[in-house]
Amino acid sequence: MQWFERGRLGMIAGYRSMVPALRQVPGLSFDVMPMPTLDSWSTVGDISGLCLSARAASTPEAADFLVQASSAKSVGRVVRSGYLVPANLEAASSDDFLQPGRLPEHAAVFNSSVRTLHLNPLIDSGPQLEQAVSGSLQDLLNVPVLDLPALGEQIDAESRSVLAPGGASDSPTPSGG
Repeated sequence: MQWFERGRLGMIAGYRSMVPALRQVPGLSFDVMPMPTLDSWSTVGDISGLCLSARAASTPEAADFLVQASSAKSVGRVVRSGYLVPANLEAASSDDFLQPGRLPEHAAVFNSSVRTLHLNPLIDSGPQLEQAVSGSLQDLLNVPVLDLPALGEQIDAESRSVLAPGGASDSPTPSGG
């Protein structure tokens, strides 16, 4: 991120949540584009939401609050900060979200990318998983010549130590068995 902010990196993969910080960098001009792919469009993202407790003191009042909080008007107030891509379609197409005249110029890319959103698995062991594969991922990004299939198998094996410790994997082995 620092290299991008200093103009030493021409492109960076990121999320809408980076927009406010990038806007604060003096003299930085940036825009967004869909993530390039070979066979199909795809992107990753996080989804957050509001939940209603089964033990709410007043279910009707809590439900009314959720309706109000998810309205285009309320969501519009939140998306003005630049951090979120709203699920509310009216808010997503509004000037509150698209912010004409502000960077990024093509903010609508965030809306179109939602159509091809790939949801990552919801796991509680994200930090452990990141630690288990971090060395191999560093190699993937930094070693100029490497055995990509072998490194892929190594990353799979390292991730299994967190995702399926001591057990058989539900996925097929590399040999198809």
